[in-house]
Amino acid sequence: MAMLPTEILLDEILPKLPVKSLLRFKSVSKQFETLISSPNFILRHLRHSLSSATNRLLITSEKGRLQSSDLDSPDNPPVPLPLPDFFRPSYEISMIGFCNGLLLLGSGADFLLINPSTGFYSAIPGISGPVYYSRFGFGYDPVNDEYKIAAIDEHHIAVLNLSDKLWRIVDNSRADNVASVPDGRLYAAVYDNHLCHWLNWCELRNRHRIVCFDLLIENWTRDIPLPNYNDNDDNSGDNSDTSQNFADLLFDECRDKRNDVTALHVLNGFLSVLTRNNDDNSADGYDVWVMKEYGIKESWIKLLGFSDTRCTPLAFGGGSSSKVLCKTGSPGRNRLKWYIVRQKQYKNAEIHDVHGVKRLYDVCVVNGSLVSVPGGKRIRGNTQGGNRRW
Repeated sequence: MAMLPTEILLDEILPKLPVKSLLRFKSVSKQFETLISSPNFILRHLRHSLSSATNRLLITSEKGRLQSSDLDSPDNPPVPLPLPDFFRPSYEISMIGFCNGLLLLGSGADFLLINPSTGFYSAIPGISGPVYYSRFGFGYDPVNDEYKIAAIDEHHIAVLNLSDKLWRIVDNSRADNVASVPDGRLYAAVYDNHLCHWLNWCELRNRHRIVCFDLLIENWTRDIPLPNYNDNDDNSGDNSDTSQNFADLLFDECRDKRNDVTALHVLNGFLSVLTRNNDDNSADGYDVWVMKEYGIKESWIKLLGFSDTRCTPLAFGGGSSSKVLCKTGSPGRNRLKWYIVRQKQYKNAEIHDVHGVKRLYDVCVVNGSLVSVPGGKRIRGNTQGGNRRW
């Protein structure tokens, strides 16, 4: 049988296939193995997955076990993801961050970097010493072609390069710009692979801030502006009713705004915040905003609103904004639901056997990729009581 031209294989067919199919094709011939293993093809496949919102995996954690579901084929049953024998979580597995199809896991002081599509992993040493680091970010430095982890406490910033796996305290002379350790979410919302964001409460200004640590320069950058989710925000220039504006501003400064912004995430490649809806006539209590142009305050748009305060948007369904996959609940009691935007209703996510997702501890959506784990090894031995994923 005649072979298809390489250009068609590279540009039209292979980059659109899921990783599990490509791994099978590597055993077809030496030519396929060489082609699919090449750095250029791996990058091309990753770019297609990220831009088209395809080849997405739903990774769930329950009772120290991981399993993977194909988000693009929700009728397919989930498959268990084996972990190396040495990584035996004492309680639960936390998903610290993901980047280019790689997933950073944590349990206690142990870290594990894994590609859930290929089954390669790398053990990451914990941070030694008396300092307790409570906030983490995982991403990629494109200039130095380096995956990095940042760990933050009140007075220190430690960074680890995956190439040498050595933690080092970086020069954090600008860290004084951060009033305190970032609040809320332990793990950073990472934009463009290297910009780590946390939501921070500024007591002095009585308002939230989005602080940003850049893994490329290993330092803090300027704050990212929040949307005008409150009608009183940035309206001091309107002099139509000076006395009313002054009263509103005075009240605005006095009231507690801690609950106005409840979450910060990256949703389908856009920085996203969840804010309280101040419209008393609205049935929806919370709004999801996305920043269409990074760093531009005017580019924030209100995407949708809903009433569940425990709801965390994970991904759009099928690449469109007609429905949003959400995690709702608390660790150990999380559930998965679809939020139907037009009907403003929730329905249970029939992604796979619901018996496996009744008491989720953590969940995330990762793009399938062939990206190599730096210094990675293939997982062997422990199958966690199920069939091997790879």
